[in-house]
Amino acid sequence: MSASLPFYPVASAICLELLALFMVNHIWGRRRYLFAVFTSPWVLVPLITALAVFFMVSFQCGILGLIVFLASAGATCLLRSRELYLDSKSTFKYELIFSARQLPIMYSRTAKATAALMLPMAFIFALFAFSSVASPKSTVNGLSVPSPAGVLADGQGKIPALREYYDWAWKTLAFPYVNLNSEDSQHVNMAFFEQEAEEGNVVTVSRFVQTEDGIAQEDEAVMKFDGKFKDSLKKGIDDLDYPAIEKLMKSEGEQTRVAYSASLTGKNTASTVRNGVSLVLLAFMFLEVIFMYLFYFVIRRKKYENNK
Repeated sequence: MSASLPFYPVASAICLELLALFMVNHIWGRRRYLFAVFTSPWVLVPLITALAVFFMVSFQCGILGLIVFLASAGATCLLRSRELYLDSKSTFKYELIFSARQLPIMYSRTAKATAALMLPMAFIFALFAFSSVASPKSTVNGLSVPSPAGVLADGQGKIPALREYYDWAWKTLAFPYVNLNSEDSQHVNMAFFEQEAEEGNVVTVSRFVQTEDGIAQEDEAVMKFDGKFKDSLKKGIDDLDYPAIEKLMKSEGEQTRVAYSASLTGKNTASTVRNGVSLVLLAFMFLEVIFMYLFYFVIRRKKYENNK
């Protein structure tokens, strides 16, 4: 998980969600509990921020985070129902005097928890900074996918088109039948590989057959570079069970050159923007916790001065 940069904003958002749940722990089960929860900024601010971050990371992450939150709320309600059921069977019953609205959400204990939350959030922020800078980068600048590279003139680069694929397949399949001997026995005849395959090229093999006049040599055509040969290659491309680059070549036509590319611009712009958004979200959530802690002391100081 630490190798996935979007993981870090989600982890910080979960910390805020846990803080919101901890805030209401001491008023659980008291009268007007839900009203106190949904009107307290100490609970709503971190909770809304967490859900907003989930959806900003991705829509799927937001839906999953919302489902998990609703499931947690449902489990809490079931736990409350069980507690009420067990209390109803007890001979001794107690009644909570103060309502949830009469007790402060933020007090010394929850303030300490808010301060303690700064440590894991600072650690997550540091891990993100380290991962985004020091993580190994792929030599191809991320995930590469087949992309049309445009129609290029002959001799303008070595990016292949479908016609180059035909030529490569012809030379590969015909290789076992080609005579590579040359007049100079010290060298191999490379003319077959250096010349581009042309329509009508034929590969023949010599056979010796018995005739009425004795043994005779015949040349038999085993391969021919024609439309039938190309159709067999296209059928082989269609039969591939993975998204091969040859399939894109076939769909784009014989003149369109195709290559593996990380992006059409050659720059990893999307990754840079995504990392920048994650950095802003992490900084915002960290500062939010700090402001909540400082704001508590400002309020407490005002109450102290008013009570003098």
